[in-house]
Amino acid sequence: MGLDYGLLSEINPAIILVSISGFGSFGPYAKKLCFYAVAQGMSGGMSYTGLSLGNPPTRAAVPYVDFSSGIYGALDAMFALYYREKTVKDQMVDVALLDAAISFFAGMGVAAEYKLL
Repeated sequence: MGLDYGLLSEINPAIILVSISGFGSFGPYAKKLCFYAVAQGMSGGMSYTGLSLGNPPTRAAVPYVDFSSGIYGALDAMFALYYREKTVKDQMVDVALLDAAISFFAGMGVAAEYKLL
């Protein structure tokens, strides 16, 4: 439709735009197709699920990547609304499925390093 943040911001200078995509709006993977299982696999999340050691990576039964991306988008929209109340400035919120998936495993590298897993 040709509606992007720049155009919408010109029409409504107080707009809050929330975008949820696989890899974000910018960067080398921005145009690549992504869905829950891709983000979970690329984040390393599938390496923590499975029946036992030696089994192939397994997709988690609960779509936590989709749920958390929506929650992050809603939370960021609330922050943007609060910011707009203070500054009267528009904002674009950009949430990536991969970023949301990676956020769940922030401490796992440290735990693996110290053999806590």
